[in-house]
Amino acid sequence: MKKLYLIAVLATCFAGTLFAQPKFDIDNTTGDPGGVVSVNFKVRDFTDIVGMQFSIQWDPNILSFSSLDNITSGIRDFDAGALNTDAKWTNDGNIIVSWFDTGANPNTLPDGSIIFTINFNIVGGAGSTTTVTIVDEPRKIEIIDSGENNVGLQVNGGVFTASGTGGGASIRLIGSDEMGAMGENICVEVSVQGFDNISGMQFSLNWDPTFLSYTGVGAFDLSGLTEGSFNADNTGEGKLGLQWLDPSSSGITLANGSRIFQVCFDIIGSNGSRSVQFTNDPVAIEVIDGDDMRVTFTKKDGTVTIEGDPGGGTCDEPGFALSASSENADPGAQVCVDFNVKGFTLITTLSTTIEWDPAILSNPQIGGLNLSGLTEGTFNLDQGAAGKASLAWFDPDTDGVTLADGTKIFEICFDVIGTDGQNSSVVFTDDLTAREVSSESAAIDFHQCDGNVQVGNDNADISCNITTPTCRGGSDGAINITVNAGTAPYTYVWTKDGAAAGTSEDLTNITAGTYVVVATDALNVQFNKEVIVGDPAGVTINDATIVDATDGSNGSIALSLSGGATPLTFAWSNGATTRDIAGLAGGTYQVTITEANGCTLESGFAVGGGEFAVSLNIKDYNGVGISCFGENDGQITAVVSGGSSPFTYAWSKAGETGNIIGDLEPGNYSVTITDATGATVSATGEVTEPGQMVVTVNTTPSPNDVEGTATAVVNGGTAPYTYSWTAPGSPRTRVIINLPRGSYNVIVTDANGCQASGIGDVDESDRECFTSVPIMSPNGDARNDFLNFACVEGTDNELEVYNRHGELVFEATNYNNDWMGIDTNGEELPDGAYYWVIRVRRNGILEQNLGHVTILRTLN
Repeated sequence: MKKLYLIAVLATCFAGTLFAQPKFDIDNTTGDPGGVVSVNFKVRDFTDIVGMQFSIQWDPNILSFSSLDNITSGIRDFDAGALNTDAKWTNDGNIIVSWFDTGANPNTLPDGSIIFTINFNIVGGAGSTTTVTIVDEPRKIEIIDSGENNVGLQVNGGVFTASGTGGGASIRLIGSDEMGAMGENICVEVSVQGFDNISGMQFSLNWDPTFLSYTGVGAFDLSGLTEGSFNADNTGEGKLGLQWLDPSSSGITLANGSRIFQVCFDIIGSNGSRSVQFTNDPVAIEVIDGDDMRVTFTKKDGTVTIEGDPGGGTCDEPGFALSASSENADPGAQVCVDFNVKGFTLITTLSTTIEWDPAILSNPQIGGLNLSGLTEGTFNLDQGAAGKASLAWFDPDTDGVTLADGTKIFEICFDVIGTDGQNSSVVFTDDLTAREVSSESAAIDFHQCDGNVQVGNDNADISCNITTPTCRGGSDGAINITVNAGTAPYTYVWTKDGAAAGTSEDLTNITAGTYVVVATDALNVQFNKEVIVGDPAGVTINDATIVDATDGSNGSIALSLSGGATPLTFAWSNGATTRDIAGLAGGTYQVTITEANGCTLESGFAVGGGEFAVSLNIKDYNGVGISCFGENDGQITAVVSGGSSPFTYAWSKAGETGNIIGDLEPGNYSVTITDATGATVSATGEVTEPGQMVVTVNTTPSPNDVEGTATAVVNGGTAPYTYSWTAPGSPRTRVIINLPRGSYNVIVTDANGCQASGIGDVDESDRECFTSVPIMSPNGDARNDFLNFACVEGTDNELEVYNRHGELVFEATNYNNDWMGIDTNGEELPDGAYYWVIRVRRNGILEQNLGHVTILRTLN
């Protein structure tokens, strides 16, 4: 019994190295040409796996599939049916593996277990080599664990090398794939690979005689091959035999890809596709080389497909059938193709590839989902721009689904980019995902009716081109019409949904809707046309599965989407870029979904759970809550955890009801939050403000006009600071030296971009180093405000200041001419005389200097 397990629906789960990946180790092998080799597939870290699918690949010119062996019994529901060894795959060097535990139970195998063995016939010559490995095409790699995560796999491919010295040559016959209309004569070309030293061959061709009627052979490109080499006695039954011998008997060699003949037919079928197969009936397949050694034969059958197939196909045959509708649409319009089923009885799995002409139809969007377990994730539109999509569905209940005949299970909508008269078939193929269907987990025949989209309609009086709005709800659509009947000039009256919409020939900057134009010609003859301008489906969030955070960080959000121009990109407020996010704490998460055409959709979701609490995030301006003194640009965000959304907010600042408040002055702010159950939590936060930034400039004299200094002293603002002086060279340090006499201005910028300036004068003075000014007037006028010592800037020093009673009122280490008559408690000292001691360490020697200064703040 063939098992079909389609697990692409689970591909929306996280993949990659976030989870343990099973490892597949494939044996390295050797063997003599003409013999058989067995290749074991072993696994490691195969833990808690519920489903898998992947492709096995090798070179069919070196190895030819023979049989399966050693299929493990350690995996539930896993048997030979999980490996698709149909000739359409193995002839091209592929096996498709697809398995799913129907009970979704985890399966584990011990490390080193053989999961299965593939036996191959060795058809390559001595020294030929190929790697047997696991790849992503034609079946995408998916390994699903018990948590429904697509964990992927790691593979160590097995290298096969043909040993020995003789035999083992291989020839491959290839039939071409052709397309034609009913009644047309079509020719399938037969070409070769590995046609090396061949002296004789025989084989048969078979086809469906109700679909193709044999008309003859021709285009012979092989010496000795003529019409007489063929036995056409049974062509009425769809059978043709060939027997050929090299006239020289020495063996003939042809380049790979060389055509050797063609077989021609009249197409008598009305729709669908049929194979032209290489078989043993009526003439058995046999190929001999110039050394009278038998040559291994491989093949790729040809096909004939009805072009522009408007429907039909094989869907009228008994049993299951999937059909696509035939539609008609104007250029620029949006058209939707319906997909209906027949014989949908206890169906458990369904897969197929859907193809169309991407030069005529673009921007595929899935919609109209009407089957249990059928979601956006069931489809793969990665190659939508190339005109291909794949469907892989399975019944989530595993019991089988039954639907009435004619039930529409989904639709694909396209933008029509073709021109009048063009058409595109919408066909079911095996390209990305094989056509397979099962009822009660047993494979059944897949019948089909392909669809078609015809561009242009049957109203020849007026033709049109439609430009659909770029984004849903947009107003950049347009209709361009041409009147093909009557006598010019014409007048035009447009209505949209019954309301007047314009009187020009063409319409621009329009929204979606149903438009009707009445064109009146010079003889008062009227022509009318209805034009439907579609609104792009755009991406839609159908549902969001939210798991609340019960332990602080185990919340998650999983989105169910439909529509939109793929691929979609996601930008979450927590930095995530995947469709679904996990590991979430309670709170609100915003997402912006961007389509391939730039259209966006924004939405937000609240994750609750755990203890209902709120924390306040105060915008941080480098350690303070307001950027600059007096700016009042504070901001607080309330972050909720736990509880049940939605939440309401009541702030102490009047009129604020959101989770964020701004334009705040310094002070305390509180919020009370109520959840959906009526529970409340509150929090209070303080917005702080930096002090007003004040800059003063301390200077030392320049008696020789070259040794002055200026130092910027900053109070308030937010460190660190940057400095910009008006001195020569525009220095940017706090202290500038080697100054001539003059005035120096500095602009100071703090960490938040706030600015303040100060000015200082460098005067001439004959004071000795480490002597002070005799009088200081610290009244804030930026003149003589500080106790200023000559030469003290940048030295290793200690300063002590005493009042007239001998009491220490101030002391400093590495004093920098910045004392403004303030005592050690921060209080202003009264006017009067004070005595100072400054000790300076230079060259390791401590020098002590004594003196006095008079504080005189006012003249009163």
